[in-house]
Amino acid sequence: MSISISERKVKGKVYISIVEKYRDPITKRSTTRQLKSYGNKELFLQKHPDGLELINSDLKLFRESTQAYAEATELPNGSGVSIVDSAANSTELGSSFLVSPAPFLTIWNKLELDQYFKNLERNYRGKVPVDLNKLAFYNAVARILRPESKLGTWIDRNRYLYDFESLSLKDMYNLLDILDERKQKIIDRLNAAIDKLYQRDLTIALYDVTTFYFESFIEDELRARGMSKEHRTQETQVVMGLLVDSEGIPFGYELFRGNTAEVGTMLEVVEGFKKRYQLNNVTIIADAGLNQLINLESLEQAGFKYIVGYPPYVKLNRTEQDSLLEEDGWESYDCVEDSWRIKRMALPINKRVYPKGEQSRKIQLEAECIATFSLSRYKHDLDELRKKTTRAKELVRKGAKAVQAANRNGYKSFIKSELKEVQFNETLYTKRLKWCGYTALLTNIEDQDPSVIYALLRQLWRIEDNFRVLKTTIEARPVYVWTTKHIRGHFVLCYISLVLTRLMQKQLKEDALKYSVRQVVEALNALSVSPLNALRKSKSQLYQCVVENSEGSTSSGEYKPLLEIANDIWK
Repeated sequence: MSISISERKVKGKVYISIVEKYRDPITKRSTTRQLKSYGNKELFLQKHPDGLELINSDLKLFRESTQAYAEATELPNGSGVSIVDSAANSTELGSSFLVSPAPFLTIWNKLELDQYFKNLERNYRGKVPVDLNKLAFYNAVARILRPESKLGTWIDRNRYLYDFESLSLKDMYNLLDILDERKQKIIDRLNAAIDKLYQRDLTIALYDVTTFYFESFIEDELRARGMSKEHRTQETQVVMGLLVDSEGIPFGYELFRGNTAEVGTMLEVVEGFKKRYQLNNVTIIADAGLNQLINLESLEQAGFKYIVGYPPYVKLNRTEQDSLLEEDGWESYDCVEDSWRIKRMALPINKRVYPKGEQSRKIQLEAECIATFSLSRYKHDLDELRKKTTRAKELVRKGAKAVQAANRNGYKSFIKSELKEVQFNETLYTKRLKWCGYTALLTNIEDQDPSVIYALLRQLWRIEDNFRVLKTTIEARPVYVWTTKHIRGHFVLCYISLVLTRLMQKQLKEDALKYSVRQVVEALNALSVSPLNALRKSKSQLYQCVVENSEGSTSSGEYKPLLEIANDIWK
């Protein structure tokens, strides 16, 4: 199929048009059809002095539209997802169809999920009367592109160029039951496929915990009130522990009841990971919230190395703090962005712990504390400290009632309340001021450059970014399903969607394209195709590519047309 400019001479006059050469699907012969006619060339140019530029502009538009449609439809053929009949036969003026699922279908098939769900369908005949692969793919990609309730997702199924029309709302709820039953097998299948796609570093695992709330106050075996990461103290929630690799690609997750303390989640997740991969040398990296001596002892006994956040003004005693602040032992580093120092000191731990429901006992660990001081962090910490103390002093001036009515924000820790008297906490302010710019970690790794160990801890932003994607782009919360099986199935679906987005980003990064998940979704959703009914001949159909006329920002902060971002993704 090719599109070009044609000049035809009739009785001494030249007529100009844009034509398409194509293979007729009925006769199987090569033929030509006219897409646009400009009539007599001489008269056209007299009326439009820039006529040749106009014709070439139209030619470019026809070629881009045809190529966009070809790319949008080429990927799904033979992959279990076909073009919907209503798109090919549409006669509604202005109708358009989203093609955004296609790039994710490529990743879906690379992960061999198409084969997995096709094979799994045999086990669920009668329970899910439709194509299970199509059902799972649509629900996973819809959570990325247009996250809604199950009802909203079902209603939107006809917005796409692909044939999701046969899916029923009941099928979507049945899918959640299946995903719940097959959760670990699906995660294992994903990890096996990812291991084939790239050389994964299995010696580093980043772990953290977050919460997902329900717009409900009813507790059950999974939903419960607890310490909310989003300050939703009244609504019920669930707790998720997520484990990712050094590039931010998930290894796996576990879901816990909403009142589970985050320090009690780590061992179940990391021990399961180690067992499934049969690993001996793994370093677990976690933030200070998971730093509990019982956790560290268990990690060490299980053969793990660990790197955990260790706030010096909270975790160290007075003698250890004084030793850390001494000038001896600091190594200085200077770079363009910052000036910083690093210090390593032995920190043997010998403390008594009081586990809930158990007898108290002593824990002994041979660990090291690695502290850093950064000039840029000092400026940031000092600025934040001043904001909090200014707000705290304003509340103290207003009196006890104003303090009591204020939200539970960080600045309230700088206010001391005694009966009906309130005053500013100068002692805490002085302590925090002394530690501006400092941070520390605790590790059992020996004989390794402390700057390398510190750099590993700083990779925790990758898991925080996964939580951000789950909560914003994928909109895993608030959760709109209520039964335990459906809740668990919902998070399996969100996990699959998360893996798809992370692998999409990784592929783009390998081509030096640094787009966030939000930028990818915006660009793909801005692209649609509309049938050009006036140009339809025989049983074939020409589609016009329609792109929303707006811009998206890149990782460097510059603005780029969504069409350019979409083109980068399609390539």
